[in-house]
Amino acid sequence: MNFKEFANPPITYSSTVYFENLEEFKDQTKKKYTYGRHGNIVKEHLCQFISELEGGDYTELYSSGLQAITTCLSAITSSGDTILASDNIYEPTKSFLNYLSKKLNIRVVYKAIYNNDVVKSLDFRQYQIVYLEPVGSMTLDVCDLRYILSQCQMHDATSLVDNTWSAGLSCKPLQLGADYCIHSCTKFMSGGSDIFMGSVTCKQHNQAPLAQYSTIMGNYVDQNPIYALCQRVESLKVRYKEQNSQCLQMIQSLRQQCPELALIYPEFDTNFTDQNGYNTGLPGSLFSFLLPRNAVNERRIFEQLAHLKIGYSWGGSKPVLVYTDMQSRRLAQPQGLVFRVSVGLDPDNNALFEQQLLSLIKEAMESSDV
Repeated sequence: MNFKEFANPPITYSSTVYFENLEEFKDQTKKKYTYGRHGNIVKEHLCQFISELEGGDYTELYSSGLQAITTCLSAITSSGDTILASDNIYEPTKSFLNYLSKKLNIRVVYKAIYNNDVVKSLDFRQYQIVYLEPVGSMTLDVCDLRYILSQCQMHDATSLVDNTWSAGLSCKPLQLGADYCIHSCTKFMSGGSDIFMGSVTCKQHNQAPLAQYSTIMGNYVDQNPIYALCQRVESLKVRYKEQNSQCLQMIQSLRQQCPELALIYPEFDTNFTDQNGYNTGLPGSLFSFLLPRNAVNERRIFEQLAHLKIGYSWGGSKPVLVYTDMQSRRLAQPQGLVFRVSVGLDPDNNALFEQQLLSLIKEAMESSDV
């Protein structure tokens, strides 16, 4: 049946797929769909979009971004491997790596690989796997992605890049030589703070271990959220660019009204260049700021947070704030309390959020001087 005349791919709820004859059943290589869990029309549609977005040949979907990460790591890691990971990666990823190290005789080494001096001192021949985020999702530290991936290729280290921050628009890891590109589709691709999903994309020569492990583990994602995501990703580029623009406006406004505020944003990082593998025209809709740390001030700050929307994740239509405990995020600690802002899509919501945020910041700054 041909569905190309329909604007949207159809949901086909069926575990059983019929074969034309016994010969087709015995040789399933020529049949696109063989069993409901192994693939369907709506999944193929979304996988094709993500593959084209990242410049890959194969994409697999998972029930969450974290499952995409843990499945990909499990598929390619062997007992005795040494994994190099950036110390600023997503905390649940770090927890899983620590679990692997205890369970499977795997050594995990954390380094500040957003620091160029640290990166240049590393001997990549020691590592079988390198795991990183181009821009730390919580800390917003930027690494020299092009150089790191070139070292991985030179020394046969398998590279995994969590590219969620960029939505596949600000950075293209596979085109720079990464082996696997991971997304939490829960974030920008969803755009509505209501869908859990993850994806892993790779070139054809890296497909086999991921596809085999996903099948063995019984991986399956329900078609309803896939269908919803198919509709959302059509506006991904427009939404990302608009949120990027509004983020820049909020940062500029905060700088004008509170020039002493310490702001962290990819655009301010010297590693954030086109030469290092980034689209400098899209620094994203996440920024962080530091507030002075002392016992009295910290208590007053957290009391004031009640006036703001606080929550995990980002990329949704509403602005949201989250406190980042840097002690568990990376080796070198900044001087102050760190908060990350995800700028929303609606200008009016962002403006109100900015007013409340500015009130919090000014009071924190004043109380720190008392």
